Amino acid sequence: HELDKLQKAADVAPVSPFYAVLLMDGDQLGKQMSDQLKQDGITEGLSEFTKGVNNFVDQHDGFLIYAGGDDVLAILPLENALSCAAELRHFYNRCFEKYQGISTSISAAIQYTHIKMPLGSVLQNAHDLLDNVAKESRGRDAIACRVWKPGGLQIEWAMPWLVALDKSDPSKVVLETLADQFRASESDAESAQDQFASKFFYRIRERFDVLNPLKDKDGKVVNSDTKQAVGVFNNQDGFEKAVSLMAMEYINSGESVVSDMKTAQDIVRPLMAQCQYVVRALDDSGKVTLTVDYDRGFSADGALLVRFLAKKGIER
Repeated sequence: HELDKLQKAADVAPVSPFYAVLLMDGDQLGKQMSDQLKQDGITEGLSEFTKGVNNFVDQHDGFLIYAGGDDVLAILPLENALSCAAELRHFYNRCFEKYQGISTSISAAIQYTHIKMPLGSVLQNAHDLLDNVAKESRGRDAIACRVWKPGGLQIEWAMPWLVALDKSDPSKVVLETLADQFRASESDAESAQDQFASKFFYRIRERFDVLNPLKDKDGKVVNSDTKQAVGVFNNQDGFEKAVSLMAMEYINSGESVVSDMKTAQDIVRPLMAQCQYVVRALDDSGKVTLTVDYDRGFSADGALLVRFLAKKGIER
């Protein structure tokens, strides 16, 4: 209550009741330690990484709890966690690229946590998010996020880093760029986009349900003659059809300042790509492949995470 009074008196933005816990862990270095030719490179790379971590966490206004070997645990402001994780991944890769033959990557888990949640359970759950979602489900070299409110888990999103990162700026995550754009459109009170942006995100789950394949009670895809028939959206061409449908929704969702289809598609496309279920695979020769699991359809959680980040968890 006192904080609210101070915030009003100082005329500053509301303080978010959420903070972020970042957990990171290198992928498949342990296996390579048995190779004597790689041991020195691994030791030196890890030493360089461990020494450099605190600097990155500091730059993002965070507090480093632990950095040892290829493990990192830090607490950060909600808005800085994704970029900190992305920059640490870039730094980790740099630490090893000078050593021939060492193949490694780093995965990350971010828990966006309400201050009323017990920290012990949040930390325990972070390990589950890292091991079972970022590494196991998405094939490592991935980022996974969950949003926890006092009522429980609200959002879960995960993506291989190669898809999650902004191609024009590899230190930024696409969702973060989208959240910045969303926030900018909302802060312009004169713009009709304010009303439109919120309205579009508000019903995002129902909008995606129209695109997703029907499933039976066991979660298996059902072949159906409706517009949800398997095959409509299950390839790259189908993805573009889905983008066009959502672009129409985007135009029609309010007093939009965007009225032409191409602009709407360009706005919606990167968001839709972050809402797919993408799995990374690495073969013995070191070749990486990324596969979209079309049967899983689109998950609204990517879009809801954009909205959460843009609003810093504050529902007005």
